[in-house]
Amino acid sequence: MAQKSRLPSLTSEQIKCILREVLSAFDEPENKVKMEVIFDSSGANLVALMHQLVPAAAAIQRNVIQAHGFPSSDEGVLRFTQMVNFFAKDDPEVETLANQLRTKFIPQMPVPPIFHPLVDVT
Repeated sequence: MAQKSRLPSLTSEQIKCILREVLSAFDEPENKVKMEVIFDSSGANLVALMHQLVPAAAAIQRNVIQAHGFPSSDEGVLRFTQMVNFFAKDDPEVETLANQLRTKFIPQMPVPPIFHPLVDVT
């Protein structure tokens, strides 16, 4: 049977610190180039983009969070994300940092045009 890994016990301040480290990791030149190449190579194909982008973003996060007690796996990234979401509910600064992180790897979706149905008033 697989052994469950224990989650680190962290405070809101520690989560903020880790989030800042993760954001800095995304801004490192090699990671920035890696993400730009993925965005550029996928063109308008959103499925291809997410297929490449999510694993790359998870790897960048994994490299940072493992130093803070999270498992060095996709499960560790998921647990980190869950912990961030937990703290974001009560701490606006965590919420802001989490939103900044999302913008690093979730593409901006175009705003759909507003639909105004034609109304026949006759």
